[in-house]
Amino acid sequence: MRPNIHLLSLLLATVALAAPHSAASGCVYTRPLPEEVHIIIRKQGASSLKRWLASEYEMLDAIDPESGRTPLMTALIAERPKHFRVLLAAGAKLDLTDAVGNSALHVAAQINEPWHVLALLKAGADPSLRNAQGQTFQRYLYMTPEKLLNAKTRKGIEEVKKWLTLNSLEVETSPAR
Repeated sequence: MRPNIHLLSLLLATVALAAPHSAASGCVYTRPLPEEVHIIIRKQGASSLKRWLASEYEMLDAIDPESGRTPLMTALIAERPKHFRVLLAAGAKLDLTDAVGNSALHVAAQINEPWHVLALLKAGADPSLRNAQGQTFQRYLYMTPEKLLNAKTRKGIEEVKKWLTLNSLEVETSPAR
């Protein structure tokens, strides 16, 4: 009989330590797996994420082994704005990149979320980061023709441009505009 490799790797990755400070005897602490935070973001509420981060803070920037994304990227892609704000407030690393060099700033721009782009910029995300295609977030932010954007998105893009200008950063333009 061949052992279940996934189950075996799960067991090997789980470290059980006796909890000496626990009043109950036999209590164990199992280390979380990197994908747990991503599952919480996709399937549970923001309050669950807050509680989980309170005890598992070191997993704040855990890379999803399946997608290579950070929790911040997962929150953006899963359209979980409350989770995004929780992670940002908790101090998630803003400039980590996925396998193709996209940062959370790239992801926010790619999914047409200029208000999240602005929040990331204000929190200190590096606007000059380039992905594997050599592009900054701006290439994606300005990709959709303006006439196809709703008023809220257009306003958000204008706010990003204003922030870039106020911070003496170049505003790139896209051929589509």
